[in-house]
Amino acid sequence: MISPIKIFTNACQYKMDITNNYKNVCGIYLWFNRINKKTYIDNGYNLSRRLAEYYFLSKLTCINKFNQLSPINAAILKYGHKNFSLVILEICGDTKLIEKFFYLKREQYYIDLIKPEYNILNKTDSSVGFKHLKETKDKIRKSLLGYKHTEDTKLRMSQARKNFKYSLEIKEKMSKNRGTPIYVFNSKSLNLLMNFNSSNKAALYFNCSDTTIMKYAKNNKIYKEKWIFSLKKVL
Repeated sequence: MISPIKIFTNACQYKMDITNNYKNVCGIYLWFNRINKKTYIDNGYNLSRRLAEYYFLSKLTCINKFNQLSPINAAILKYGHKNFSLVILEICGDTKLIEKFFYLKREQYYIDLIKPEYNILNKTDSSVGFKHLKETKDKIRKSLLGYKHTEDTKLRMSQARKNFKYSLEIKEKMSKNRGTPIYVFNSKSLNLLMNFNSSNKAALYFNCSDTTIMKYAKNNKIYKEKWIFSLKKVL
């Protein structure tokens, strides 16, 4: 099973991380509606800038080239960012070095595999009711034939393809399974009160960032005079 680069379980809570952590890199991302399990996949040439657009009302309400509101934008407006998870599927490379046809191929790879419901087009280079001109097709074909991946890129692509099976129903479980367990103790009695499978889950419960959870857990400091977070079952 492939490991996504990052899963932000709550797109509202992690807005700052989502819009600031991926500057000057190109990547493929996925929106996951936790209410109806529908998904959307797209690429971001400048990933942080692209993802930031989903937090501007003027961008969300913009009519697309098909003279309609984008299904993913309409869904975000309807359900709210808090009911969406944002998954960074892959970082394709530096914006100064990446070739367009390469990241479009990577986007197509995930679209073919996951079949996202919110995507209007199922081809990254297609338009509804239109076809590429012959000369454009020839240029794309020649560029693909002439392109050679570096050994490092080949290795990463090979590892990503091995045993790849992306189940839409277990995206959130993936985040949980790969997380760092957090144990919560009463600051006075030192009794174990609860535990979480990841710092993200603990952060959602205590309405703070996962960075804050990890900071207190590593030092066993008392949080808000009530709790002690720990990475161990026993203090």
